[in-house]
Amino acid sequence: GANGSEGRIYLEYEFSYMETGINQPEPLAQQQSCNKVKNQFTNVSYSSLHDAINDANPMAIDTLIFLDNVEESFIAYNSVVLKGNGFTLTIPDEIPDVEFGKMEIDANKTVTWLQGNLIVNPLGIIINGGILHNKGTIIYNNIDGFSNDGIYKGSGVFQGNFINYGIVDVGN
Repeated sequence: GANGSEGRIYLEYEFSYMETGINQPEPLAQQQSCNKVKNQFTNVSYSSLHDAINDANPMAIDTLIFLDNVEESFIAYNSVVLKGNGFTLTIPDEIPDVEFGKMEIDANKTVTWLQGNLIVNPLGIIINGGILHNKGTIIYNNIDGFSNDGIYKGSGVFQGNFINYGIVDVGN
């Protein structure tokens, strides 16, 4: 129907996509997602690793599964297992409004890199105040080296300069 108001005409009509010849859009759940990480226990997906870590259970160690390559800085205030799932985590170089790209592990927290490549770009850093458990490959491209102030452990590969001020516990 139509009704007029102050020289304007408003049309109300329901139509189907079949009538227009336009393809109906896919439901949101079927559209390509920008989610990069999924919490294995809650089944919730996130567009950023930072958000997934912040949302992890502080009383447990959640496993976060990568759904895509991730390049971002983050601070781990919760203990987590990062499962590469065939994808790469890259700690970036400088980010606007942040001094350097970084991965920071808070005191008394554990970050386990379970599989795949964790790449630290030449101006990126890892700050380990907790436990970094490496079961994958860490490629540390910052020539100043990784300064370990916490506990570094695991059976994974570390490529780069390693300066130890903390504890190194090789093995699982």
